[in-house]
Amino acid sequence: MTIRHLEPDHAEILRQIRLARKLARLKILVWGPSPSTPSNHPDRPLADKRLQIRDKLKARGHVVMFSEDLVAETGRPVNLEELEQSKVFDYFINLAGTWGSVGEAHEFGVKLGHRLLLWLKEGAEKGFIEGTRRLVRAAGGDTEFFTEKDIMSCVMTLASEDWIAGKESLVEYANAAREELDKVAPRS
Repeated sequence: MTIRHLEPDHAEILRQIRLARKLARLKILVWGPSPSTPSNHPDRPLADKRLQIRDKLKARGHVVMFSEDLVAETGRPVNLEELEQSKVFDYFINLAGTWGSVGEAHEFGVKLGHRLLLWLKEGAEKGFIEGTRRLVRAAGGDTEFFTEKDIMSCVMTLASEDWIAGKESLVEYANAAREELDKVAPRS
Protein backbone atom coordinates (compact mmCIF):
# COMPACT_ATOMS: atom_id res chain seq x y z
CA MET A 1 0.00 0.00 0.00
CA THR A 2 1.38 3.41 -0.91
CA ILE A 3 0.67 6.71 0.78
CA ARG A 4 -1.63 7.92 -2.01
CA HIS A 5 -4.05 5.03 -1.18
CA LEU A 6 -4.19 5.92 2.50
CA GLU A 7 -6.69 8.16 4.21
CA PRO A 8 -5.38 11.73 4.61
CA ASP A 9 -4.89 11.25 8.37
CA HIS A 10 -2.85 8.09 7.80
CA ALA A 11 -0.71 9.78 5.18
CA GLU A 12 -0.01 12.66 7.57
CA ILE A 13 0.95 10.26 10.36
CA LEU A 14 3.34 8.40 8.04
CA ARG A 15 4.84 11.73 6.93
CA GLN A 16 5.46 12.66 10.57
CA ILE A 17 7.08 9.27 11.28
CA ARG A 18 9.38 9.68 8.28
CA LEU A 19 10.28 13.18 9.44
CA ALA A 20 11.20 11.82 12.90
CA ARG A 21 13.46 9.23 11.24
CA LYS A 22 15.07 11.92 9.10
CA LEU A 23 15.89 13.91 12.24
CA ALA A 24 17.80 10.86 13.50
CA ARG A 25 20.43 11.16 10.74
CA LEU A 26 23.92 11.23 12.17
CA LYS A 27 27.34 12.75 11.51
CA ILE A 28 29.86 9.89 11.53
CA LEU A 29 33.65 9.95 11.25
CA VAL A 30 35.40 6.77 10.08
CA TRP A 31 39.07 6.35 10.99
CA GLY A 32 41.44 3.80 9.50
CA PRO A 33 43.97 3.32 6.71
CA SER A 34 44.07 6.05 4.08
CA PRO A 35 41.94 5.55 0.97
CA SER A 36 45.06 6.48 -1.00
CA THR A 37 46.95 3.42 0.31
CA PRO A 38 48.66 1.77 -2.70
CA SER A 39 46.95 -1.33 -4.09
CA ASN A 40 49.96 -3.54 -3.29
CA HIS A 41 50.23 -2.36 0.34
CA PRO A 42 49.20 -4.80 3.11
CA ASP A 43 46.79 -2.18 4.56
CA ARG A 44 44.87 -1.83 1.27
CA PRO A 45 42.11 -4.34 2.16
CA LEU A 46 41.37 -2.48 5.42
CA ALA A 47 41.40 0.85 3.53
CA ASP A 48 38.83 -0.65 1.14
CA LYS A 49 36.74 -1.80 4.12
CA ARG A 50 36.81 1.75 5.45
CA LEU A 51 35.51 3.04 2.11
CA GLN A 52 32.82 0.36 2.07
CA ILE A 53 31.62 1.26 5.57
CA ARG A 54 31.51 4.95 4.65
CA ASP A 55 29.54 4.26 1.48
CA LYS A 56 27.01 1.96 3.22
CA LEU A 57 26.37 4.51 5.97
CA LYS A 58 26.05 7.34 3.44
CA ALA A 59 23.46 5.23 1.59
CA ARG A 60 21.45 5.20 4.85
CA GLY A 61 21.33 9.01 4.69
CA HIS A 62 24.07 9.88 7.17
CA VAL A 63 26.88 12.42 6.80
CA VAL A 64 29.98 10.21 6.81
CA MET A 65 33.51 11.50 6.41
CA PHE A 66 37.18 10.77 6.98
CA SER A 67 39.40 13.02 9.12
CA GLU A 68 41.85 13.55 6.30
CA ASP A 69 39.04 15.13 4.25
CA LEU A 70 38.67 17.79 6.95
CA VAL A 71 42.21 18.70 7.96
CA ALA A 72 42.82 22.36 7.30
CA GLU A 73 46.19 23.40 5.95
CA THR A 74 47.01 25.34 9.09
CA GLY A 75 50.17 23.54 10.12
CA ARG A 76 48.47 22.45 13.35
CA PRO A 77 49.14 18.92 14.57
CA VAL A 78 46.64 16.35 13.30
CA ASN A 79 45.59 15.37 16.82
CA LEU A 80 44.49 18.97 17.50
CA GLU A 81 42.51 19.01 14.25
CA GLU A 82 40.88 15.71 15.21
CA LEU A 83 40.11 17.01 18.70
CA GLU A 84 38.05 19.76 17.04
CA GLN A 85 36.38 17.18 14.79
CA SER A 86 35.43 15.13 17.87
CA LYS A 87 33.25 18.04 18.99
CA VAL A 88 31.31 18.12 15.71
CA PHE A 89 30.64 14.47 14.88
CA ASP A 90 28.07 12.31 16.65
CA TYR A 91 29.74 8.91 16.31
CA PHE A 92 33.10 7.41 15.36
CA ILE A 93 34.09 4.10 13.83
CA ASN A 94 37.79 3.30 14.12
CA LEU A 95 39.37 0.50 12.08
CA ALA A 96 42.51 0.51 14.22
CA GLY A 97 44.85 -1.40 11.96
CA THR A 98 47.48 1.28 11.29
CA TRP A 99 49.64 3.55 13.45
CA GLY A 100 47.38 6.55 12.90
CA SER A 101 44.13 4.81 13.79
CA VAL A 102 45.71 3.09 16.81
CA GLY A 103 46.93 6.54 17.89
CA GLU A 104 43.38 7.87 17.52
CA ALA A 105 42.14 5.03 19.75
CA HIS A 106 44.70 5.97 22.42
CA GLU A 107 44.16 9.71 22.14
CA PHE A 108 40.37 9.85 21.88
CA GLY A 109 38.96 6.47 22.91
CA VAL A 110 38.06 7.30 26.50
CA LYS A 111 36.87 10.82 25.64
CA LEU A 112 34.53 9.51 22.94
CA GLY A 113 33.15 6.74 25.17
CA HIS A 114 29.74 5.55 23.94
CA ARG A 115 30.27 7.43 20.67
CA LEU A 116 33.04 5.03 19.54
CA LEU A 117 33.03 1.65 17.83
CA LEU A 118 36.65 0.47 17.98
CA TRP A 119 37.77 -2.36 15.69
CA LEU A 120 41.06 -3.97 16.74
CA LYS A 121 43.14 -6.64 15.06
CA GLU A 122 42.79 -10.03 16.67
CA GLY A 123 45.69 -10.46 19.06
CA ALA A 124 45.55 -6.86 20.27
CA GLU A 125 44.04 -8.12 23.52
CA LYS A 126 47.51 -9.35 24.44
CA GLY A 127 49.37 -6.14 23.66
CA PHE A 128 49.73 -2.58 24.82
CA ILE A 129 46.41 -1.50 23.35
CA GLU A 130 44.56 -3.88 25.70
CA GLY A 131 44.57 -1.14 28.33
CA THR A 132 43.03 1.30 25.88
CA ARG A 133 40.41 -1.29 24.89
CA ARG A 134 39.44 -1.77 28.53
CA LEU A 135 39.19 1.96 29.13
CA VAL A 136 37.10 2.48 25.99
CA ARG A 137 34.70 -0.23 27.13
CA ALA A 138 34.56 1.19 30.66
CA ALA A 139 33.72 4.60 29.15
CA GLY A 140 30.81 3.03 27.26
CA GLY A 141 32.47 2.45 23.90
CA ASP A 142 32.20 -0.76 21.92
CA THR A 143 35.22 -2.80 20.87
CA GLU A 144 35.33 -5.65 18.39
CA PHE A 145 38.20 -7.78 17.15
CA PHE A 146 38.73 -8.58 13.48
CA THR A 147 40.78 -11.03 11.43
CA GLU A 148 42.03 -10.85 7.85
CA LYS A 149 39.09 -13.10 6.94
CA ASP A 150 36.68 -10.56 8.47
CA ILE A 151 38.17 -7.78 6.33
CA MET A 152 37.51 -9.78 3.18
CA SER A 153 33.93 -10.65 4.20
CA CYS A 154 31.03 -8.33 4.98
CA VAL A 155 31.19 -8.94 8.76
CA MET A 156 32.80 -5.61 9.71
CA THR A 157 30.55 -3.58 7.43
CA LEU A 158 27.36 -5.27 8.64
CA ALA A 159 28.38 -4.98 12.29
CA SER A 160 29.23 -1.28 11.83
CA GLU A 161 25.89 -0.67 10.11
CA ASP A 162 24.10 -2.49 12.92
CA TRP A 163 25.92 -0.42 15.56
CA ILE A 164 24.89 2.80 13.80
CA ALA A 165 21.31 1.50 13.44
CA GLY A 166 21.22 1.16 17.22
CA LYS A 167 22.46 4.74 17.57
CA GLU A 168 19.79 5.90 15.08
CA SER A 169 17.13 4.28 17.25
CA LEU A 170 18.55 5.89 20.37
CA VAL A 171 18.56 9.34 18.77
CA GLU A 172 15.05 8.88 17.38
CA TYR A 173 13.82 7.77 20.81
CA ALA A 174 15.57 10.67 22.58
CA ASN A 175 14.12 13.20 20.12
CA ALA A 176 10.60 11.82 20.65
CA ALA A 177 11.04 11.76 24.42
CA ARG A 178 12.27 15.38 24.45
CA GLU A 179 9.28 16.43 22.38
CA GLU A 180 6.88 14.71 24.78
CA LEU A 181 8.66 16.15 27.84
CA ASP A 182 8.47 19.64 26.33
CA LYS A 183 4.68 19.24 26.22
CA VAL A 184 4.58 18.38 29.93
CA ALA A 185 7.34 20.69 31.16
CA PRO A 186 8.28 23.29 28.53
CA ARG A 187 11.84 24.53 28.63
CA SER A 188 12.24 28.10 29.75
